[in-house]
Amino acid sequence: MMHSLRGTVFSFLVIFSICMAVKISTPPQEVTATFKSDVLLPSFFKLSSPQYGLKYTTAKWTRAKDKSKLSELIYKNVTNYSRANMSESELKKGNASLSLSMVTFEDEGEYLFEIEEAAEIPQSLIIVLKIIEKVEKLFSEAVTEGANKMITDPISVTTQGPTVGKVMVIVGPTLAALGVLAALVCLYVKRRLFLKSCIAYRNNCCNDPENQEANNSRPENIPLQQVL
Repeated sequence: MMHSLRGTVFSFLVIFSICMAVKISTPPQEVTATFKSDVLLPSFFKLSSPQYGLKYTTAKWTRAKDKSKLSELIYKNVTNYSRANMSESELKKGNASLSLSMVTFEDEGEYLFEIEEAAEIPQSLIIVLKIIEKVEKLFSEAVTEGANKMITDPISVTTQGPTVGKVMVIVGPTLAALGVLAALVCLYVKRRLFLKSCIAYRNNCCNDPENQEANNSRPENIPLQQVL
C-alpha cells in the first residue's frame, strides 16, 4: 500500500514538473540563407514563472554535430561566441532567436537550442540551417549545367533538374537552331535569285541575232535550268 502511494506521488510530481516547465513555442524547422549573409534562427519560449524573469533560467545554443557553444544565458548573463548573438533584451520578452553573421557553407547543419528554468526538465529545439549561393550565380550554374547535360544526355534533362534550367536548356539550343536555319534559307533564296538573273541575261543574249552565233559556238554553253 505504501509503495503504491509513493509511486502515485512520484508520478504526480513528474507530471506537475512537466506542466510547470518552460515551454518552447517554435516548431523545428529548416532555415535557408544565402552565402555571406546574416541569418536568424528563431526560438520563442514561455516561462512557467514569469514573475522571476530570467533569474533562474539557463539557455544555450550549440552546434548539434560537435556541441560547440555559440551563445548561452546563465541567470540573466548572456555570453556570445564568434559570429553568434543572442539578445539579452529580447530574451526578457521570450525571444531566444540566434543571429549568425556572414554565414558560409561551413555553417550548414543542425543547431540545438536548450532552455531550463529553476532546475526543471529542460526543453530543446533543433533548427536546420541550409546555405545557398546568391541567385545570380545559381541561375548561371543551372543554365551551364543544363546545357552540358543537354549535349551529353538530352533525355535526362527533360525529366530532371530545376524548371528554370529545363526552360533555358530547351530555349537556348532551339533559338540557335532557328538562327542557323534562317541563315541557310537566306543563302538558298539568294542563290535562286542569282541563277534566275543569269538565265534572264542569257536569254536576252540568245535573242540578240548578233550574239546568237557566238553563244552557240561556246563549248561551255550548258543550260542553267539543270542547276535549279
